[in-house]
Amino acid sequence: MASARERLGIGLDAWSKLDSTLQRELESRSTENAVVPVMIVLHAALSATAPGERARQMDEAVADLEAELMRLGARDVRHYWINATVSASVPPAAFARITERAEVAQILLVTRHRAVC
Repeated sequence: MASARERLGIGLDAWSKLDSTLQRELESRSTENAVVPVMIVLHAALSATAPGERARQMDEAVADLEAELMRLGARDVRHYWINATVSASVPPAAFARITERAEVAQILLVTRHRAVC
């Protein structure tokens, strides 16, 4: 039986961008139809040296990533500029494309935790 990485067409280097919890989640899924809630962490270091230019490059990278996520069937796409992350509910088939993007540093599975007061 093929691994999730092989089924989804994700290379070894790209697979390492997925946190271990997300890797296990993808391995345990019997269907590729349901979306997976994730947080996409972007590289903070960009090629520009001037702060305004770095901000412009980040804005462009985020806008392009958001557009691609939507084309790939992601839902609930949100950008958090304060920490250079994007959250979305992503179809598993989209991970091959997302992990290939240079600005993507890591993809984390979003899990709900019950608060204890």
